[in-house]
Amino acid sequence: MRRAVPGFLRRAHAIRSYPPVLRLSSQACCLNSSDNEEPGRSSAYIDYRSQCLFPSITLAVRTANWDAARNISFRECVRLYGLSQSIGLFALLVQLFLPRRIREIRCLIQSIVDYCGNAGQELFELAPILVSRLGGSMTLLQVYAAVIRIFVELSMFEDALLTYIEAKKVGAELRLCNFLLKCLVKGNQIVYARSLFDDMKSSGPSPNVYSYSVLMSMYTHGERLCLEEAFELLREMEMNGVRPNAATYGTYLYGLCRSRQVTSAWDFLQNLCQREGALATLIVLMQ
Repeated sequence: MRRAVPGFLRRAHAIRSYPPVLRLSSQACCLNSSDNEEPGRSSAYIDYRSQCLFPSITLAVRTANWDAARNISFRECVRLYGLSQSIGLFALLVQLFLPRRIREIRCLIQSIVDYCGNAGQELFELAPILVSRLGGSMTLLQVYAAVIRIFVELSMFEDALLTYIEAKKVGAELRLCNFLLKCLVKGNQIVYARSLFDDMKSSGPSPNVYSYSVLMSMYTHGERLCLEEAFELLREMEMNGVRPNAATYGTYLYGLCRSRQVTSAWDFLQNLCQREGALATLIVLMQ
């Protein structure tokens, strides 16, 4: 993303610069050593926590009971059983709730995200391992889509963008890009939204009419009106062969009216009626 904050690409490059297996092994070693050194965490306490957690795991696996599964923390599992066994356990839990219980699956993935803390190397190493343990039940892109949604809900927009960059390595879909674009616009993340849109134009997937309409709403519904940019966006759509729809034109007209350019709005609508009669009628009805 050429117009993104420079730190994005530097951090993304750093994430890709370490061998995943070696990095994961070192993290596991660090985890074991930190557990041994943590003050106040005696072996008796760990045994007690293990005894409390194990029945919940057993109940969740045997009965697909969400009330039991929701209390299982990935961080606590790592502490008690190690990283490898914990990712295998959570893959099993995810499979229990596939394919329909999307909210529950996202909660389980969020527990892994909470353990990692942000969109960094550790998360991008654990995600493919989770997918491999799922045995084809979910794709890596589906896991990344869930992670992006989690970060957006937490207003961690930079982490959502970093995950998007990682997802592009396996082929980000237009639907996912549009979802992230809409969330950035809704969150008033103007620079990030424009950067994502520019990246879609330069390296795909190419924006469609929905993508343009979302960006149009940023220019006309935001705190700062950007009518020149909105008009240029309409011209760009026509040049790129993307036909504006009623929502796109209606959003632009809203911006003109909001800026009290009533005459310009009327002239634009009259011109549109001559070119797109039925579409112009639909816009009037929508307003």
